[in-house]
Amino acid sequence: MYGNIALYTFVCITHIVWQGHNCLTINSEIADSLIEYRATEYPKSIDMTYTTDKLPEGMRHNWNFRSWKENDIKDRLPEVLNQIQTLYDKAGGADMGNLTFDTFLQPILQAQRLTFGNYWWYGTLGSPIVFPKLVGVNKEVRDAATEAGKAIDDLTLEMFMRKDVFERMIEFRKICDIDPEYVRFVDRMITVGKSNGLQLEAEQQDKVKVLKTEINTLVGEFEKRLIEDKTVVLLNEIDLAGLSEDFIKGLEVDAETGLKKLTMSYPTYLPVMRKCRIPDTRRKMVLAYNNRGGTRNEEIMQRVIELRHECAKLLGYKTWAALRQEENMAKNPETVDSFLMTLSSKLQPLWKEEREALLKLKEEECKKYGYEFNGELDMWDLSYYCNMIEEKDYCIDTEKLKEYFPLETVTNGLLGVYSHILGLEFTKLVDPPAWHEDVFAYKVNDKQSGELMGYVYMDLFPREGKHSHFYIKPMQSGSVNEAGVKEKTVTCMVCNFNPPSQGKPSLLTPNEVKTYFHEFGHAMHTICSKAKVQMFWGTHVERDFVEAPSQMLENWVKEKEVLARISGHYLTGETIPDVEVDKLKKADKANVGYFNLWQIALATFDQRIHQSGSIDPRKAYSDVTFEILGMRPHPDTFFPGTFEHVMHSYDAGYYSYMWSEVFSVDMYETVFGKVGPLDANAGMKYRQMILEKGGSVDGFDMLRNILGREPNQEAFLMKKGLI
Repeated sequence: MYGNIALYTFVCITHIVWQGHNCLTINSEIADSLIEYRATEYPKSIDMTYTTDKLPEGMRHNWNFRSWKENDIKDRLPEVLNQIQTLYDKAGGADMGNLTFDTFLQPILQAQRLTFGNYWWYGTLGSPIVFPKLVGVNKEVRDAATEAGKAIDDLTLEMFMRKDVFERMIEFRKICDIDPEYVRFVDRMITVGKSNGLQLEAEQQDKVKVLKTEINTLVGEFEKRLIEDKTVVLLNEIDLAGLSEDFIKGLEVDAETGLKKLTMSYPTYLPVMRKCRIPDTRRKMVLAYNNRGGTRNEEIMQRVIELRHECAKLLGYKTWAALRQEENMAKNPETVDSFLMTLSSKLQPLWKEEREALLKLKEEECKKYGYEFNGELDMWDLSYYCNMIEEKDYCIDTEKLKEYFPLETVTNGLLGVYSHILGLEFTKLVDPPAWHEDVFAYKVNDKQSGELMGYVYMDLFPREGKHSHFYIKPMQSGSVNEAGVKEKTVTCMVCNFNPPSQGKPSLLTPNEVKTYFHEFGHAMHTICSKAKVQMFWGTHVERDFVEAPSQMLENWVKEKEVLARISGHYLTGETIPDVEVDKLKKADKANVGYFNLWQIALATFDQRIHQSGSIDPRKAYSDVTFEILGMRPHPDTFFPGTFEHVMHSYDAGYYSYMWSEVFSVDMYETVFGKVGPLDANAGMKYRQMILEKGGSVDGFDMLRNILGREPNQEAFLMKKGLI
């Protein structure tokens, strides 16, 4: 996800690149000080770099915060907050009778570029003191960064609810004669103002502010509990039957009991659920994984649902979903509900067949090993027997295929493919300023002009205290600064792939390769964006379009000519054989009904809780999974307590993954289908018409422009085997 695509990644993934792009050169120079632009206009200066060290060109901060202490964040926070306040004060105090771009709009644009807070993005100035909460090695620093993020969120909310700015924005809209992208920004800010209640009386406005502040606080606590979770399951080796010897040897041993420690990180959890033939082991893992948030996260979710509904009603909306979806491509909950129900009904026949096949496998295995057969599929059966279907019916041996995808080979191949189709050049930095020794980074230049576009950091392995999902985190905005100059993008890909162990490199499954490619697609969205305004820069498109550009690139992962460039057996260097490629393409149809209905179930749960004022999320989740999959979760678990998407960023928006995939497949088949996945002209068309636009153009308009027609579902339905 952008921003973590955790649950989507649970069953899906991507990545790619060809060899030979590992140049170890870097053009470093002293970072420019951004203070120059405001030395005369604003009252207090600020060291934007936080360092005297040499930094790569255009990079405003030193991202090596390994030695930071709690006060290194606390001492910087006041100045970040001062920037927000100062810039909004300037805009709010502009002469109502003489509003200009420089006196009114420019301060707001800069406030958002430097310090805009919204859970996931904290601006060029705010990000350095908030980003450590996700990846920092020191718990005190992570805690301080979490508090800093909350403070920025709270003040940003306060600034977005300033009546003086809102009134001037309306007046400025009447007289402005500016670039269309800035007009779009003004219109969006007026819409945001209305969604924050600025058209209401003061008493009602204050109520909205109180509600949103409490929501921010609770969401921060929900997320922090998951980041800090240390749940483990202790088991004997005999309990891990079915898992590879290398996997078992790589597990840490508990000092007190001598048992193997199984963490809830993806590199541990997913293999156990797919390969361990001991049902009780899988059951224990499911119970532990789905209870990471504890009863407190269930309480938080219930309260946030109530607060959001109350807030929506105050703002004149029927539900929170109606409020959140108004600015999306779908426009309203009715369209979303219809989309999900229609797709669900088309998938049910497939799921019926798949379910019967899975049950048959379970019955056979129970007889083979003497387990009791209860005649039902339990939640801890699904991944295991779905994997068995892939192995049995499609001859997919994940452990064997991993050997063809060592991380370094895949990374080199991925960079090569993106370089070729998007016209980019990647240069690996030597000793980049980074927060951990495992982190590496690339400088990105435009291949034709040589222009420096920015930097991509890669933090790919799990560790204690690091956020456990897969996502892209923008660190420095590539939007336009106050001088009209486009800044250099800095973005980070945070993943949790299995690290090297037992003398073997990190080896990726085909699904992990898919995830790698997907997330790097988000990174390229930020790198290639030419949007001037922070609110439209990079992946800041409609929420239900944000996944489409990177989902489209997932289609490459099973193409022979691409796989030849991204694979190489870790012992022999041999690329993946054609016979295995053919199997992978056929396996696209494996478990299609289950996987897609699982996504629809999650989206339906999200819709249901955000179209209600008071609902028991535990019961709602149980009811939805039963209605769509014919299964209920274990009564002693509460999976939604780990479902961060519905708490922030994707609240009333989880349907976006399925919605976006429809358009991603349409784009891929139309743009690359006839000319091939490595056609550079098609790639440049995609870069220019989608990635460069960011959110400066409506999603549907971008689709119409690149397709040359209205988008449709035909390619998507064919891919799923539904027509």
